[in-house]
Amino acid sequence: MYAVQFDPKELVIHVRLRIWGPARDSDLLFVFDTGTKRTVVDTAAIDALGYGASMGNALTTLTGVDGKQQGYRLKVDRFDALGMSLEGFNVFCHDFDETLGIDGLIGMDFIAGRVVTIDNVLGLLKVES
Repeated sequence: MYAVQFDPKELVIHVRLRIWGPARDSDLLFVFDTGTKRTVVDTAAIDALGYGASMGNALTTLTGVDGKQQGYRLKVDRFDALGMSLEGFNVFCHDFDETLGIDGLIGMDFIAGRVVTIDNVLGLLKVES
């Protein structure tokens, strides 16, 4: 089991994670988002790891409250988050507004097949295999 604390007053769960790329690996700040089907990484963050759009394996479209945005899907070398390590994990790459202060969103695809408990009183996110 993996557990991470968060401040329930902030109404957002920030998660530190690490992604490995062709040029380097890096610690990044993501938001755990149960309303997002796919894990999404900011293109600036993914580019800094040595990836690029030409390495993508499919074009993607995200639809949000502000409309549609084009991006691409990419298989990363390794994605470590919430006590798990996935090799060859597909992420969607899209532009994020830098004022958000995050590098991406952990989507439901990352936690598929796992038991997830969010305790909004104690401010505790638990993930079990």
